[in-house]
Amino acid sequence: MKTKRISRPAALGFGAVLVFASPAMASLVVESFIEADIGVGASCLIESPGPDVANYTAVDADDPNATLDGTGNTVQIGGQDLAETQVSVRGMIGDRVMYTDLVRYENNCGVDMSVALVSGTEVGDWTGLGAEIHLSSVAAPGTRPGGAGWAGDPITVTSGGLLTNTRTGSVVIPAGESRVGAVVITAGVGADQTETNTISWTIEATNG
Repeated sequence: MKTKRISRPAALGFGAVLVFASPAMASLVVESFIEADIGVGASCLIESPGPDVANYTAVDADDPNATLDGTGNTVQIGGQDLAETQVSVRGMIGDRVMYTDLVRYENNCGVDMSVALVSGTEVGDWTGLGAEIHLSSVAAPGTRPGGAGWAGDPITVTSGGLLTNTRTGSVVIPAGESRVGAVVITAGVGADQTETNTISWTIEATNG
């Protein structure tokens, strides 16, 4: 019977492989204990009505009409119930109507916040109807939405209901200040007057 022999260099080499391979098969477990106390407080980034809400109250069906109210309802975003604010505006057939100071986004958080508006969904019959959701980059822009003092890239729904932009540019709202929200409605002569169309958006904010 033949005996298989391993030469000394081969044996050393084999042993070296075992030595270097053994740490990869080992495990290190370290356990440490942390306790987090998590509470809630009142919201510090809020929406409040701009002067358009007081200035444009409908007298009859053809008048501009602007409202902004907390509904008491909640909506699910990312599996979490969030408070809903309802904005209502009306365009006019054959016109472009600009609500230039409809909602104020107020930062009462004590730190500067970087804010953008991000669209959710749009529903309804948008035949001949389009809308833009704007956010100002300064406290009082004093210009038409889209001009100087406004964040770029408004949320946009084109005539026919195509959502072509889903996020505004980001702006910094210093602590204790607010920024203006505007809505622009374009209604062609063939716009459907029989139903109300809806677009939703969320406020996305980070500190700094």
